[in-house]
Amino acid sequence: MQKEAPIKKILSKLDHSITAEDSQELDSWRKTSEENESFYKTFTFLWNDKLTGKSSYHPETEKALSITHLRISRRQFMRRMVNAAAVLTALIAIGSILLMLQSTKHTIKIIADRQKEFTLPDKTTVILAKGSELTYPDIFKSSKREVELVGKAWFHVTHKPEQPFIVETHNAFTKVLGTQFTIAADKTEPTAVFLDEGKVAFQAKQWFSKSHILNPGEMIDYSNGVYQKIKQHNLNASSWATQQLKFKSTPLLEVIREIETYYNVNIELQTPQIGELRFSGMLKESNAQDALEIVALTLQLRLIQNNKTFTLCL
Repeated sequence: MQKEAPIKKILSKLDHSITAEDSQELDSWRKTSEENESFYKTFTFLWNDKLTGKSSYHPETEKALSITHLRISRRQFMRRMVNAAAVLTALIAIGSILLMLQSTKHTIKIIADRQKEFTLPDKTTVILAKGSELTYPDIFKSSKREVELVGKAWFHVTHKPEQPFIVETHNAFTKVLGTQFTIAADKTEPTAVFLDEGKVAFQAKQWFSKSHILNPGEMIDYSNGVYQKIKQHNLNASSWATQQLKFKSTPLLEVIREIETYYNVNIELQTPQIGELRFSGMLKESNAQDALEIVALTLQLRLIQNNKTFTLCL
């Protein structure tokens, strides 16, 4: 096959839930090579065979037993060993496919028409950004808790070391034990992970790809085989979900930029020198005025409001 088989698209095609875009991509993949088309037809046959409960395989045990007692030449023996290996490989592949078919059952997909908070079966909290999608099983039965994300989400994962939590995106896996983090993973943009607490392992969907460990306060983004890891990312990368702003000895100029973005307001400084003051603290206020009053009080500044513009003065 020219590239990894699009199993999910094939399954969607078979259960008649495929989108027009995915259908077009699947057709394109099938036309890429005869091997791809053969794989699709084999998979379809197995699916239909599984649904009807019928099987076209009828083993001839007695005949097979007789054959094993025949005296055969070295060449025949080797040929049969190769055939046996091929049959074993096919059985393993069929078993994997059937297991995959079973694992696709009983899943839940949430598509957020607005920012949405909910709890997974393991008590993990998820905040899903508007327009994002999350797919997960109704019960985490296996040794791993696996979910699939398209878009942006914040996770507060329930700590279960014996059952790692794994978020699959279009080009990577993020594995955690118990932590808080944001993943942004639109198909057309680099996948980015912002870690608030705990520890995660980030790994691309490539052969022999290296696992990158993130510690609190770090971030990583990945696109087209290129990683970029930053030791100290913006502490407020998850503020859209947590509804709070964090600052640690942050220059006031950066503080007001974060507040402007979060509250959608305009803020000015009386003099450029004020921007060099440093602020530490957490802002959970519901409006910009209350947040700025805390900043002004902490830094012994005056806050002036003129229509939609705020000014910090000495």
